[in-house]
Amino acid sequence: MRMRTPWMRPRWVAVLAAAALLTGCAERAAVKEEPLPVTLETRSFGTTPAGEAVTLSCLKNANGMEIAVTNYGATLTSVKVPDAKGQAADVALGFDSLEGYTAHTAI
Repeated sequence: MRMRTPWMRPRWVAVLAAAALLTGCAERAAVKEEPLPVTLETRSFGTTPAGEAVTLSCLKNANGMEIAVTNYGATLTSVKVPDAKGQAADVALGFDSLEGYTAHTAI
């Protein structure tokens, strides 16, 4: 009688695991989910000291999550997420205006 160590399991176990994984993936792919509507709003955020216009783009989904990103170094200025009661709270640390970002540089 030959002893098997834990890493020498029969190949059929691996084949069954792969089949189960592929079957699970195939079933998941067959389920169609409706995409949530997302809105994009773009507005002026200010002007840099060099005179370049900076815009703020806000993405919002139907669940109430919202992010705001500027074209000034792709700065993420705001991340608003709803709490258990549905009240949105900004969880990102940032400035309310472009002047805060231009005045506080990392270099």
